[in-house]
Amino acid sequence: MAGKVRVMKTKEERIAILDQKIKFHEEKIDLLKKQKQNLLNPVKRKSKTEVLNEIYKAAKASGKSLEDVLEMLKAK
Repeated sequence: MAGKVRVMKTKEERIAILDQKIKFHEEKIDLLKKQKQNLLNPVKRKSKTEVLNEIYKAAKASGKSLEDVLEMLKAK
């Protein structure tokens, strides 16, 4: 232990360190709040029927038949 001198941080340095820690934890709190909102308000997934109806409507709006859409899907 001889020869070691403890350097005291200034008041401003300690405040800066605390501000960094506060900022870090506030970001973590915001992330947790976002996760909580996602749990409280889940995104509703569409059923297969709804997805197929959307595909049908899009194909009909573009003037293509369902057979044309099926061929496009098979080609990929």
